[in-house]
Amino acid sequence: MNTAQLQKKQLRKFARKYEKYDVSIVFMTTNDTGGKTTQNFSNDFYDTHLFREDGVMFSIDMHNREIYIDTVGKYVAAISESDVSRALDSAYMHASEGEYALCLEKMSRSICKIIDAKENPLKTAVKPSAITILVMLGAAT
Repeated sequence: MNTAQLQKKQLRKFARKYEKYDVSIVFMTTNDTGGKTTQNFSNDFYDTHLFREDGVMFSIDMHNREIYIDTVGKYVAAISESDVSRALDSAYMHASEGEYALCLEKMSRSICKIIDAKENPLKTAVKPSAITILVMLGAAT
């Protein structure tokens, strides 16, 4: 198993921790945003891939050297901008050192802790089939 395959496997395993939420968890890296900002590219990517109504997308834009977290649906209200900033801060070091899978994991771990800490209504148990996990490491278009 090569490094990229191992990283994808580790991220999928980590994302399974989200099974208690009815949510799409999306990890994505890209080398080309087609001239879009990281935010616009991430938002468009989430919207065009038919993910769940509620979700969180964790992105690394290699070209613009930016990491980004996009919240969708009920997570927009549950996760504040300061929560997102803290999650990004926890991950920047790993991105700058080329540890992209660890960067994505740190961002997502921070957001999951924030959601748990708020003890909000999103903590409903659902069947494992109620989660959508997409892990894309490499060029996304």
